Amino acid sequence: RSQPQDQWARNCFALGDMYRRGMGTVQDYERAKIHYSAACLEGRHGRACLQQAYIAAKGSAGEVDNDQARLLYDEACSLNEPAGCAGLGNMMYMGLGGTRNRSRAVTLLQEACAAEFDWACTRLIEYGLPTRLDRF
Repeated sequence: RSQPQDQWARNCFALGDMYRRGMGTVQDYERAKIHYSAACLEGRHGRACLQQAYIAAKGSAGEVDNDQARLLYDEACSLNEPAGCAGLGNMMYMGLGGTRNRSRAVTLLQEACAAEFDWACTRLIEYGLPTRLDRF
């Protein structure tokens, strides 16, 4: 961490990816989690937040942790990652990892869809909702 924040966070994210994928080492989700979390929460690296949120939501490192996933998707969204906003919106819509807030969820999903994150558009369609919010 003697390098500038963006550099060490990027490197920490890359190391997390190596552990998650088992590239050059034994696959180890717990070690990946440590590096992703540091890159996300200390280094403000949006993609690290997304990857760790996905691992937490799917239970890849053991048990499903929706509270942690929602926190990390929220962090990724605050770092302007459309996928983070979509993940947070989806969790809010279904009431996973916290309080259900469908109006905020729809807005997050629509904004992610407008940013051309196709998964958010698909999710809106599956929920029977408009893919865009008309603003006047």
